[in-house]
Amino acid sequence: MLRTPWLLLRALLGTWLARRRQGPLRPSWPFRFEWIIAFMRLDWTTLWKKPPEFIRRYNERLALWPGDVKDVRRSPADVGGIPATWFDPPTAVPGPVLLYLHGGSYQFGSSRTHGPLIARLARSGSLRALGLDYRLAPEHPRPAQLEDALTAYRWLLAQGTRPEQIAVAGDSAGGHLALALCAALPAHQLPLPGACVLFSPWLDLSSSRPSFTTNARYDYGTREMLLAQARTFAGELPLEDPRVSPLAAPIPKLPPTLLVVGSAEVLLDECREYATRAVAAAQPLTLDLLPDLPHNGVLFPQEHPSARAGLERAGIFLRTHTAGR
Repeated sequence: MLRTPWLLLRALLGTWLARRRQGPLRPSWPFRFEWIIAFMRLDWTTLWKKPPEFIRRYNERLALWPGDVKDVRRSPADVGGIPATWFDPPTAVPGPVLLYLHGGSYQFGSSRTHGPLIARLARSGSLRALGLDYRLAPEHPRPAQLEDALTAYRWLLAQGTRPEQIAVAGDSAGGHLALALCAALPAHQLPLPGACVLFSPWLDLSSSRPSFTTNARYDYGTREMLLAQARTFAGELPLEDPRVSPLAAPIPKLPPTLLVVGSAEVLLDECREYATRAVAAAQPLTLDLLPDLPHNGVLFPQEHPSARAGLERAGIFLRTHTAGR
């Protein structure tokens, strides 16, 4: 694990020198936050080229359980044969449940690596959350991930949870999956959930929008990386195919949906475009733009006030749109 401290040191020195020359990379970025983003950019520059098994082990070793979520209880669950984790904050009220689908380009990530985000969202929304460890590519090609999400949704309904009490949420590829789940429910004769929250959802797998250029220096993911990961997920389908890129598909019938995206991330334009199309299609989608934040900015509530505010608004949205309280 010498890789991590070496990259942290490189990022620290690089950030210090850059800020001495030209000030913060973004006006609102404190030193620590800019250092973290610089580290993540250095890390992912080479990490994404390694086998998925290596990336999974590496991310799991880096996963921490921060002090601000120590009061959220975690317990394992079996969801129709799919491993999952319950997150029970002390603020949870009986009834509503959040089904959370983690990010990671469909190749890595888990309810452990994304546990702090799930716990913070559950506490902010005052509801228990179920983090699903759906099957990952390339071992399990699409649509295995959607099949697992459908299984989990059916499982919650079978447990007696009313659909209007269910919220579905996800970040990045998990946001893509949350949206795909909502779009697929009517075809499976299943009711829509009470709410959907999408954090920086991956909507254009062809990575063709201008923000991939204009925001490249502020984010930690690159077009080259995302295109390679998208091809692994899509298999033989073109990346512009509506079966893999929601931006190329008709807008489905949606539950009340909150789409959260950072103004400094490479996915900004595709998220804005999707929100504009959804509103034009008379779907109940609200766009929440987080100033100065890179991809999946809600991961950094301890580092930037925009992230804290975004999580708080997402919690309010969940409390407002899940019934049975």
